[in-house]
Amino acid sequence: MIYTRSSFITWLTKTCHCEIEPLRNNPKVLIIKYFNESSKMFVNQKDVIDYEEIYLHYQRLLLPYLPGDKDLVIVE
Repeated sequence: MIYTRSSFITWLTKTCHCEIEPLRNNPKVLIIKYFNESSKMFVNQKDVIDYEEIYLHYQRLLLPYLPGDKDLVIVE
């Protein structure tokens, strides 16, 4: 499935209380922090993210649970 990246970022900040900030020298890269863990996310003009990338961030950040279809906006 393909979702909007903005809905995933919103879910990370509101549900998991992650801190998200752009990389200083490259604003197209976001640093996601969850307690002591961090992950880098590349942002492009297409606001899409596939579930494999969501799962990779889930593993790197050691999040308590994965988002479901009802938590994210599906790209038609």
